Amino acid sequence: MRRIACNHCRSSKLRCKVKEPDISCERCLSRNVRCSYLPQVSRPFQSPSPAQLSQGSPNFPAANNPQTQSPTAYQLNQETPGLDFGRGRPEDVLREGEFTHSLILLYFSNFSDIHFMFDEELFLKDFAVGQVPKLILYSIMALSIRFSLAPFNEELPPSHRGELLFEHARKLLQRDFDCPSITVIQAYILLSTYKMSFGGSRQSYLYLGFATNMLRALRLLETHPRENSVASETNRRLVCTMALMDRLMTFPLRLPPQFSSQDHIPTMLGDGEFWALKRGTGTLADGGLHGPSSVSVSQEILKLSEILFEVCNAYFNGGSSTALEETRRRFHQYSTTRDSSLLSTTVNLERHKHHDTLRRFAYMHLLYHHVGQLIHFHALKFTWRSDLLPSEHDQIGSSVEKLARECHQHSSAIVTIVRFTWEQGGFDLHNFSIGKILTLATVVNTHALLLASSSEAADRLRAEAATLLACIKRVKYHTRMFIWVLQHLEAFRKICSQNTSTWAKMFDQNPRLLGQMLYLGSHYENVEPQTAGRRPGIGALLLPEVPASEGMHSTSNLAGEMTDHADPQPQDGNLSYLDDFAWIFSDSSLSELYGGHQD
Repeated sequence: MRRIACNHCRSSKLRCKVKEPDISCERCLSRNVRCSYLPQVSRPFQSPSPAQLSQGSPNFPAANNPQTQSPTAYQLNQETPGLDFGRGRPEDVLREGEFTHSLILLYFSNFSDIHFMFDEELFLKDFAVGQVPKLILYSIMALSIRFSLAPFNEELPPSHRGELLFEHARKLLQRDFDCPSITVIQAYILLSTYKMSFGGSRQSYLYLGFATNMLRALRLLETHPRENSVASETNRRLVCTMALMDRLMTFPLRLPPQFSSQDHIPTMLGDGEFWALKRGTGTLADGGLHGPSSVSVSQEILKLSEILFEVCNAYFNGGSSTALEETRRRFHQYSTTRDSSLLSTTVNLERHKHHDTLRRFAYMHLLYHHVGQLIHFHALKFTWRSDLLPSEHDQIGSSVEKLARECHQHSSAIVTIVRFTWEQGGFDLHNFSIGKILTLATVVNTHALLLASSSEAADRLRAEAATLLACIKRVKYHTRMFIWVLQHLEAFRKICSQNTSTWAKMFDQNPRLLGQMLYLGSHYENVEPQTAGRRPGIGALLLPEVPASEGMHSTSNLAGEMTDHADPQPQDGNLSYLDDFAWIFSDSSLSELYGGHQD
């Protein structure tokens, strides 16, 4: 097996001799200097094909625990001037100041759409003088190292690259896990984001819960809105980050929210106001191309997440058409009263590209159209009530067709954003809510394609579907959760390739289809790291529903309003939104994923 010489021996053109089991060469040991010797060269990772993924990747060795195949040290497959990881431990990586700085920049570049708790300018100033806690640095590096272009020597894909740093940060956190502080709360949020991206949804939920309890213990929810200091604004942004994450993960995980309706979520300052506050000028920027806008894009994302939460509540928590209609009116009012700086115009796009805030701006629009397609999703049905008179049937049918077209338009807008960020911005959005957004957009696109009235329209819709699929395939290279998203989506596409009656039946089970598309597997973190788990549960959409007497029923009143049959109503309202997903587990094909494991 070919070995790599250490940097000192290579620069001196000397043979690098190592006696097993030493990890330093004889020359470095005699000189008492740090050795960068790498014991062996592992084969470079080759991304598995979609065919391998759908077949469970039989060519990869099995692993019951993802940690069994995770790297034991960071190694480079070629000499990089100015970069030496030594033994490859997290401490060695952190010691490389320039590399750590690059990972911090990657963090702000890749997670600014959902993380508002750190200000990049202030953070980099603190880092330059060594005032950032190591716990925070390791947690940030765990998130961002998978996007690094450094020539890592690794067998697993880059999506696993953060495991060593995550485990090290987790060990540091154990010392203060029950000592409430801003630093510990921030670390919990970072690790929660990491686990959700990696596929550990239960741990992610727990970490966010720990952070929320500490938030209450420190009484940070009682921040006074008139306090205009950098520290108070930073605390407000910390609370808003947690509230956003809570709203984005609650319903997909089928778990109760961390925040209640009684909790007061503060309002963040506008970008221009915060910019002025940091400089102590007390004046807003001019709003031109060279100054930040006075409107907070982060605050708009938070507003949209609140509407998203209301929509999901109407669908899955014993909601009704009345509740959904109220949310639709609120969404329409929001749409018509937005500030002009929030619209997708050339001037606004150029401003955000100039300030490197395009990711956050694009995610705001992506979330906006996701809420829109969710609100109108109930119109994507093919079976109408048979007890209506012909005139009533035509009237309702015309109204529903209009709602369905609006749903299709929101899906097409999502495709436009995805295409723009990739072609013009050079990046993909990849936070843990993007998988649900792209999946649902594909479902809506499929509905439009199946009803396309011309070959030109069908070709356009196929191109849109290909854009969404290409985005997911790109993102899964760095974000492990998207391997599962891709498999889930391909299973849906396979079902839709069957005959007309098959896909019509699936869309007629509208709330069940929606619930399946928004679901995230809670046992994800226990499966093989290479395959990320095969979950063919989407096939249960073609199975008959289990009668309510057997304990599995749909709960939303929206389920039967436009269909020939109405779903049974729940007997216990407190469990309604959990029962709505119970049908998923009736599919015996899930046994491979869950493996008989019980929480």
